[in-house]
Amino acid sequence: MLKVGFLFYLALDAGLLSSERVSNRVDMAYLYYLPFCQIFTSGDKLHRAVVPHFLGDDQLFLWAPDFKADLKSLNDYYSALPEDVKTQEISNFASHPRMQGNYLTTRMWDRFSPNWRNPRTPPSEDMLEKVEGPYASAFRFKVSPVQFAHSRSFVG
Repeated sequence: MLKVGFLFYLALDAGLLSSERVSNRVDMAYLYYLPFCQIFTSGDKLHRAVVPHFLGDDQLFLWAPDFKADLKSLNDYYSALPEDVKTQEISNFASHPRMQGNYLTTRMWDRFSPNWRNPRTPPSEDMLEKVEGPYASAFRFKVSPVQFAHSRSFVG
């Protein structure tokens, strides 16, 4: 990550970054997380300009306003489901993004988890009991994710 520090000081010297704006140093420090992520999401204009130059072929920069719009579309879809569906466990109706439509989230899953569309055999009740044991309640949601999101006003 020597490149990040080098770019920062080079940009300061060239006048591309203001030394007056203290947040530039903090904004650049976020780039130290890049080796540890596949998707880097930000709404910062500095990140939008700089991050793509540091990404590997197995990484993606995602502009936060685009991601937020996509999540809103997914929220709208799930919010429109019948109440009897929305009160089920999340894994029953939203264990993965929608397969239909042109969702950014779906395209990210296709890129970074290409086998997610392949059907899986659900675990048997016996296997669930062995895995969950006394912690079964930790694996079961009592409130649907749509209800939870609306109660917390995450999407607006």
